[in-house]
Amino acid sequence: MKSEPSLETILKAISNKIRLEIFDYILEEKFLIKSDLITHFELQRAGLDFHLMALEDAGLVGLLEIKIKGRKYVYVYPKANWKINLDLLETNSLQDFLPSELIESDFPNLTERFWIDSSAIKNPHTIKKILESLAMKIGGDSKNNFCQRCKTTLGIMKCAKCLKLFCTECAKIIIRSDKTKITFCYDCISDQFS
Repeated sequence: MKSEPSLETILKAISNKIRLEIFDYILEEKFLIKSDLITHFELQRAGLDFHLMALEDAGLVGLLEIKIKGRKYVYVYPKANWKINLDLLETNSLQDFLPSELIESDFPNLTERFWIDSSAIKNPHTIKKILESLAMKIGGDSKNNFCQRCKTTLGIMKCAKCLKLFCTECAKIIIRSDKTKITFCYDCISDQFS
């Protein structure tokens, strides 16, 4: 018994326009002779064999050789159908969330939007990756864009008290009793409790 085809094999099989048309036709006709495909698609035998081999390797079609009245016929039939399911990721809405133009002075407020106001993007690792990438492009070599506390990592969190940028190691998101979020750097947190 053949092993399950890999996703790569299936994608390769359906990525060719002619092959996809052949497969759709086979699905529609259910059971047909290979020579009918040659006639219908006006292909050379070698070309059709190439496409059918890819579809067969992907587990989408089957080939069955039957001898009738001394003559050999190769029948083609569908074995499986393919369906693509898209699971939307939280980054799906980035085009709605990010501005079409970003300047350095807008960056602190953008960090606040991501960390505090974003209901679409909740994964801190994703937020960190996006903001670090943007910080590098708007001036990652500038001292202003580094964490104001450790000075070694890009500042991607805006402190609500001192309004400076800090890295995720030097600032924390605090969830208040009313469930709202606020970001404080560790210096402002220690000032609050000392």
